[in-house]
Amino acid sequence: MRIDSLFSGIGGLELGLEASLHGETIWQVELLDLPRAVLAEHWPNANRSVTDVRAASEATLAPVDLICGGFPCQDLSPAGKQAGLSGERSGLAFEFLRIIEEMGPRLVVVENTHAGWRRWVPELRRALHRLGFSSVPLRVRASDVGAPHQRARCFLIAHAH
Repeated sequence: MRIDSLFSGIGGLELGLEASLHGETIWQVELLDLPRAVLAEHWPNANRSVTDVRAASEATLAPVDLICGGFPCQDLSPAGKQAGLSGERSGLAFEFLRIIEEMGPRLVVVENTHAGWRRWVPELRRALHRLGFSSVPLRVRASDVGAPHQRARCFLIAHAH
């Protein structure tokens, strides 16, 4: 299983996917220097030549089986302005969709805040359906996996028809 990560952060999502799917992370797209340094330490062979999702394309990235990522949540969170996917940061979800359409992976995993799920899950599910994917949202609280707090995340799991 060849895995790509957009909005990689420090690689938590791909770490879990590699362990559960026995996959290999081929490339990671992350804009910020500090997380990129963490990624380089843990995935020395992954391609990180593209740093901005807006520059990522079929021409700049190798084909993969699964694309994952957690696009910025600032416009979705109840603590923010709640602009939703029309916000400047959370609107980068449309770049995620563009890359999915260009790359044609078999599987997609999107992660973001559960508190603002109504601001992103329905629209992304419709967009993924138009691209030929079936999807299901899944809520996971940090406490569900042993953490001492409740912070809930929503994962949108999609597979090509």
